[in-house]
Amino acid sequence: MRALARCSRGWERPCSSGRIERHHANRKARLPFHLKTQASSSTKRQLESDLEEGKEHDGLYLKQEDLEDKERLLEKYVRSMRRNGQRRNTDGVVRDLRTLQSLGVVLDKEHFNVALEAFANAKDAERCEELFRLMLRKGGSGVDERSCTTVVRCLGKSGKLNSAFELVDELENKRVYDYPKSFQKSHVLGSMGLASPRSVLDALLDACAEQGELMRARAVMRRMRSRMLGGFHGWKRREFNLLIKAAARSRDPTAAFLAAGEMRTHGISPDACTYNTLLHAVSRGAGGYREGRALLVEMRSRAVLAKNHRLLPDALSYTCLLACLISDESMEDRFEILAQLEEEMCEDVELRLDAVARAAVIDACLALGRADAGLSYLNKYVGWGQNVRGHAYMALMRNFASNKDAEMVCDLKERMRKEAQGKIRRSQIEEAEKLLEEAATSMD
Repeated sequence: MRALARCSRGWERPCSSGRIERHHANRKARLPFHLKTQASSSTKRQLESDLEEGKEHDGLYLKQEDLEDKERLLEKYVRSMRRNGQRRNTDGVVRDLRTLQSLGVVLDKEHFNVALEAFANAKDAERCEELFRLMLRKGGSGVDERSCTTVVRCLGKSGKLNSAFELVDELENKRVYDYPKSFQKSHVLGSMGLASPRSVLDALLDACAEQGELMRARAVMRRMRSRMLGGFHGWKRREFNLLIKAAARSRDPTAAFLAAGEMRTHGISPDACTYNTLLHAVSRGAGGYREGRALLVEMRSRAVLAKNHRLLPDALSYTCLLACLISDESMEDRFEILAQLEEEMCEDVELRLDAVARAAVIDACLALGRADAGLSYLNKYVGWGQNVRGHAYMALMRNFASNKDAEMVCDLKERMRKEAQGKIRRSQIEEAEKLLEEAATSMD
């Protein structure tokens, strides 16, 4: 028996063919990517510190035996890409990709999918589609269902609905999805290619809903029924909610209620999202406070009967109802109704009144011409120690600036700096200074 030769990277043994087989002591070496060698531990520490500062690296590689360090460093870059996507820093995402390549990482679909999602979060449709095309071309990493869903959703959110439809058709014709053999035999549809997965068609339906394209949303649902990968096995609640959302965005509350009726016909009960979307449709239509109030009562009664607290009206429900009240000019004594709604929201034990709902109450007071009441509600919420964002202060400042009340604008500006919760954007500070200057100039 031949002796085994120890080496720094594990152990070696001669085999029958005469070549040397090398077995690494650390079995975690089998990663879906490859890393070049030759970098000292000090270089690794420098890489990690530079990563925190966002610096770019060229030609720096890690030792192959330091697998845990490589995994940890790779995770840091992946987190950096996600963070840059949330901050809409697409240049940072590109820099992270290039840095990974300079470290010798052969990027696969998982890494590119993270970058695609970062571009989608930043709503950078151009870079998202460009990276997707690089993955799709010959010699690229290839795409999967997650990649296709991400790029279609990004195109829809960016307003490129035609491009989203064209891309879905192109992917079907190229047959980029993994089709089972039985499915290929029974679902080939001639020159139109095969069907798309449900998640991709859901993303396309979401894109139609975002743009308020009701007719196209209907067309996507017909497509889902007739041409969907794996076959059609019934509707889901989310798809009808998206259809109702498309009707709401197109300012057609009648179509929204028709879609809700179809939903019940198929045996799907509405949830809180369904009711809130219907309330949104009513508020964007001709404005019907009575219809909105009836929906709120129905939500509460169904929650009691089903013993499901998730069906109870939430802060979004009351926010939409406030919008219904403002847009319904046929209602009398709207400010009294507003005061009753605000009191109802504050007394509801199950309701968590958030900063958006408080700002909606103040906006409603301003829309009804009662700036004094809006200021009173602001003082009330601040006195209770509740979260009030800068939006409420800015809305009041705009109102008082239009009335040339520079003293009140100055007071609200200082209060926003001290009392407002959350981050105050630079644009809000600049607008507040401009409003104060305009109000002071008008007084002179």
